[in-house]
Amino acid sequence: MRKVVFAILVALVFAVPSFSVTYKIDFILGDVTVMKGKKSITPDIGYVIKKGDKVITGKDSECSITIDDKGVLKLEEKSSISFDEIGRIVNDYKLDKVSAKGNIIFSAKGAFSDKNRLGIKTETAFATVRGTEFDIETDGDSTTLYTLEGTVYIAPLIPGVRYGELIDNSIEVNENEKITITSLDVINATSVFNEKGEFSFLESNKKSLTEAEKERFNKRLKMLKELQKQRKSELQEKTKEYSKDPSKLFDE
Repeated sequence: MRKVVFAILVALVFAVPSFSVTYKIDFILGDVTVMKGKKSITPDIGYVIKKGDKVITGKDSECSITIDDKGVLKLEEKSSISFDEIGRIVNDYKLDKVSAKGNIIFSAKGAFSDKNRLGIKTETAFATVRGTEFDIETDGDSTTLYTLEGTVYIAPLIPGVRYGELIDNSIEVNENEKITITSLDVINATSVFNEKGEFSFLESNKKSLTEAEKERFNKRLKMLKELQKQRKSELQEKTKEYSKDPSKLFDE
């Protein structure tokens, strides 16, 4: 506990500008594991994600990860996210690339932009984020994207096609819209892309969110934001305490 608190305090006091987005675990419930290659560890609150890390949640378990203290993502039970690339230079912007499975909700508003993007790979799709709120659900054979705010760009994950090409030919899924891309869509998209180099035929897959879906996601986002706000408040209070009396750092 001392090491964790001390690390957080040092990070706050001696923080310097970073050219890469920082991902940090700030909430753990139940069985949460970080795979580092073949080695598995049980992370503490405050663990900073490294390139190559894979975060996994078990049954009845959850984990939230802050994104540069400007956004947050939450893994529901039986989900995983692998941080394949962090701060990779692609053309004139930086791209963080993750691989996702299960159910993950993102509140990335303010964390990404045209110059700093997040790419999310699933078994059937590749989505690009530049700052928005959305949910991804994937079961291997299909990926469903729910855009709750802003716009997410998505394309079928065609084997052998570079991510830059997928990004350039993605279709927009706007606020209060959803789209499902199945393994069959990937097969069809491969043929169409080879002929025309675009995925506009997938526009017909887009649908509007139902009122029940909006309510469900709004509740989850509200809880996520309240949790993040609470964590920030607790951290600020701890920082104030230790600034007044550093000896308290070693009493816990």
